[in-house]
Amino acid sequence: MRRGRILQLARFIVSLKFRELALDLIDLSQIYLGIFPFAYLKIRSLR
Repeated sequence: MRRGRILQLARFIVSLKFRELALDLIDLSQIYLGIFPFAYLKIRSLR
């Protein structure tokens, strides 16, 4: 009983961390998608 409880708690913590990581990745990808086209246009205009 107690062991199952600990496993449940561990799973919960892992899922929270995973969600945090996923949100961070989404933020990063949005930032990259915002910067990349801008940088690409800038480089093209320099040529």
